[in-house]
Amino acid sequence: MGKIVSDKNRLTIIHPELTKEWHSTKNIPLLPENFSYGIAKKVWWQCSNKKCNHEWIASLNLRSKGRGCPKCYLPSKIEMLLLSEIEYVFGKDNVIHQYPCLKYKIDMKLKNHPIAIEFDGHYHIRKDEKDKKRREFIQRENLILYVIRDNYLNLLSEKDIKSINKERIVKEDVDNLLKLILSTYHGFNIDELKNLNDYFKNKSFCNLDQYYKYVFR
Repeated sequence: MGKIVSDKNRLTIIHPELTKEWHSTKNIPLLPENFSYGIAKKVWWQCSNKKCNHEWIASLNLRSKGRGCPKCYLPSKIEMLLLSEIEYVFGKDNVIHQYPCLKYKIDMKLKNHPIAIEFDGHYHIRKDEKDKKRREFIQRENLILYVIRDNYLNLLSEKDIKSINKERIVKEDVDNLLKLILSTYHGFNIDELKNLNDYFKNKSFCNLDQYYKYVFR
């Protein structure tokens, strides 16, 4: 099991919602009550959404951190926070969310610039080679991709930065991303440059109201 299981770490007690997706047949003879929520043990899951019923393998610790059904994937809260801040700087109408790039969707793209922005979280663990191929494809579409990668992921290009903390971003992460963009792309107009400089003067996130609308709508 990897850890001594008690009621302080038992999966069924700490995360009872996950037991609803514990696969009823493919995990036999394993039982969810015999596992700690924080271990790297991989088991079978089945989506609780009856319209989906997707089956997949994922570790207990990643599921406990919020990783859900990959087929039902919705934009992460971190992605929506980053989107809200980028919209604050460039204007909501000038940022395209979930920008279609042939067979891919990019988290966001600036409407008037060839700049694409993404956040890579835990879903990208051990997917460096797949991510590199995806980036090469996006670059062939004449887009410049800038990425905030979660603290425990590898940097894959000079246009990547790591988040300061694990599994969340802070204002300084967004500042660092925008400063990287400023240092490598020189196509912004005067108003956009002013907005960027004004944004850097703030020590905290500037568009939380919009973020809350996205997350709790």
